[in-house]
Amino acid sequence: MVIPGGVDFDSLDGEPVTLLFLIAAPNTEDNVHLDVLSKLSMMLMDEDFTKSLRAAKTPEEFLAIIDQADEEKKSVDERLADMGEAEADQFKILAVTSCPTGIAHTYMAAEGIEKAAKAKNCFVKIETRGSGGAKNVLTEQEIQDADCIIVAADAQVPMDRFDGKKVIQRQVSDGINKADELVELAMSGNVPVYHSGNASASSQSQNKAGGSVGHKIYTQLMNGVSHMLPFVVGGGILIAIALAIVIYIVLTKTTFGYELRACGANRHAARYAGIHDKRNIVLSMAIAGALAGAAGSLYYLAGNTEFYWNTYQTLPAAGFNGIAVALLAVNNPIAVIFTGCFMSILDIAGMQITNLTAYNEYITDVIIAVIVYMAAFSLVIKMWISGRKKKKPAHTETAESTAEPAVPQDETGAGVLPAAEGKEAQE
Repeated sequence: MVIPGGVDFDSLDGEPVTLLFLIAAPNTEDNVHLDVLSKLSMMLMDEDFTKSLRAAKTPEEFLAIIDQADEEKKSVDERLADMGEAEADQFKILAVTSCPTGIAHTYMAAEGIEKAAKAKNCFVKIETRGSGGAKNVLTEQEIQDADCIIVAADAQVPMDRFDGKKVIQRQVSDGINKADELVELAMSGNVPVYHSGNASASSQSQNKAGGSVGHKIYTQLMNGVSHMLPFVVGGGILIAIALAIVIYIVLTKTTFGYELRACGANRHAARYAGIHDKRNIVLSMAIAGALAGAAGSLYYLAGNTEFYWNTYQTLPAAGFNGIAVALLAVNNPIAVIFTGCFMSILDIAGMQITNLTAYNEYITDVIIAVIVYMAAFSLVIKMWISGRKKKKPAHTETAESTAEPAVPQDETGAGVLPAAEGKEAQE
C-alpha cells in the first residue's frame, strides 16, 4: 500500500512511512513469514526499488514490481554468502548483525553495512544471527585477515574470537541508519582493540564506540530475553496461573485481603468498622497496576514483537480483554484462569477460521461481546431478585406492626378487657 502523504508509524529515522505491507503466510513450522519479512526488509534498502513502488499507479503494477525484484535478487543468506574474494589491496571489513527477535533489523543492518562498504570499495563479509540461527559464520582465517570488525547487535554475540582485533561495537539501528559512519570509522583506523576477558579494555571499547549506559543495560536485558524465549512461552502461562492462585489466597485467607474486599463492597461501612479505606483503595490500584505490568512483561518476553522504549504504541489493547475476562469470572481469581483461556480460544480460533475461510473476524468480537453482556446482565438480574426478596419480608413486618390488636369478646359479643384493665375500670 502506498500512502502519498505518509503517516507516523514509529519509523527508525523518525520520517513518515509511505509504504505499508501486509504479509499473509501459512502457519507452518517453516516460518515462511520470517523469510519473506527478512528478504522484503533488504529489498526495501534499495532506493530504486522503493521509488518504483511509490510511483506505481495501480495495485497490479505495485505487485509486478515486487515480483520482478523477488526474481532478480537472491535470498538474503545466499547473497551475503556470495561476496567473492577480497583483492590484495582492498580494505577488509567483517560484520556481525543481530537483534533480539532476529527478523527485520538483523538483515536491514546487514544490507546497510554491505552497501556502505561497497561504496568505499571495501571487501565485506557479514554474519547474520537471526531467528534461523547464525548464517554466513565468519571463519578463523577471515577474522585473522580482517582489518576491522563491526558488531551491530542488540543481542548476544560471541566475542572471544575477536580477541586482539579492532572491533566497533554499536547497536543494530546504527547499522541501518549510520552504516556510512561505521565504515568510515573502520577505515580511519581509530578503533580500539578488543581484548577478550579484559573487562576494562572491553568497557573502554564499548564507551569509545558510542554505546550509552542505557543501551548497555538494554543489550544485557535483551541477551537474557533471547536465551529465555523457549522457557518464557510456556512459563508465562504457569506464571499467570501462579499469580491467580496467590491473589486468591491473599483475598480469601488473609486479613489484608478481607480489608480489600470490605473496602470494595462498601468503603463507608469498612471505615465504620475501623478499616483504613483510603490506604486499601490505593493498595488495590497498585496491585492491579503491578499485575498489568506483569502481563505486559510476559507479552514482550514471549518474543511476539521487537522491543521499543515507547511501548504504548506497540502493546496491544489487552487491558480491555482483561476487563471482559474479570467480569465473566465474577472477579474470582481462580475462575479468571478458565475464562482467560476461554477468551483466548475464541480469539485465536476466530483468527484461524478467518485465514482459512470467508469467516468475518468481527463475528468473534460480537460473540465475545454477547457473552460479556449476558454475564453482566446475569449479575444485574441476580441483584434485582435478591433486592425483591428483601423487600417482601420488610413489607410483611410493617403490616403486622401497624395492625390494631384484637379485643377479646365474651359470649354475648361484648368486649372483655384483661383482668388488670377491668380492675382499673371499676376503680
